[in-house]
Amino acid sequence: MHLAIDIGGTNIVLGLVSGGRLLSAESHFSFRRGAGLEETVTYLFSLIDRVVNESVKTIGAGVTLGTGLGIGVIHNNTGDDTSLIGTSLIKESRYA
Repeated sequence: MHLAIDIGGTNIVLGLVSGGRLLSAESHFSFRRGAGLEETVTYLFSLIDRVVNESVKTIGAGVTLGTGLGIGVIHNNTGDDTSLIGTSLIKESRYA
């Protein structure tokens, strides 16, 4: 099973996927405007913790921000949220 995360400017949607089929999904408000990195990451992890279990083998995320190819670093902003710019998604992830 896989956890798919869509991080948008308005909502964050988390879905559990297996065999190419969406098993369940839930939507939450996106990050608070002006939130710092720690608050943003804590909120994201709290959402992940709600749905992740021992059967989840991978976590993938799509963001409305640009990332450095192959290195998972957010480098520019195409939406309203700027709190993750410059963040290494690999280094910050406790699920890696």
